[in-house]
Amino acid sequence: AVVSTQSTGEDKLWTIFVGGLHGKLYAQALFAIFNSLFKNVVSVKIDTDEYNYPTGSGSIRFSSRKSYIKAINANYIEVKTSTFGPKSIEIQHYMEDEMCSICLNSPGKKFCKTECFEYFCEMCWKHKHKSSSQHIAVTRHHKNKDSDLTH
Repeated sequence: AVVSTQSTGEDKLWTIFVGGLHGKLYAQALFAIFNSLFKNVVSVKIDTDEYNYPTGSGSIRFSSRKSYIKAINANYIEVKTSTFGPKSIEIQHYMEDEMCSICLNSPGKKFCKTECFEYFCEMCWKHKHKSSSQHIAVTRHHKNKDSDLTH
């Protein structure tokens, strides 16, 4: 299920992963919740299986970096409705296939989730973060067609 608004004209959209979604939480409701809490939601996608049944995860796109960072920093939100009791929704950065933000030549396999909020190749990550241990990288490891996230 997908819900989206008209294009904002912005080049960059900021995407988060949401997990732990209740099966009865529709995209329209998720859109309203996240737009109310963080503002500037452009679209919501709830992942479904081959039978179109919700898998419990999805993605949300923001037109604003500020809204995206506010959501990422929340880590979790708790949702209560008349249909189901309290449910924690996990919020993480959504790993996309991006090029390194510094060299622009290599795939950005590392994403700095603490301050930079940018993608880096291995070499540029080491150069940019050599003196700082406070930055945390999220990386994607490919296994066949599936991908895993590690910290």
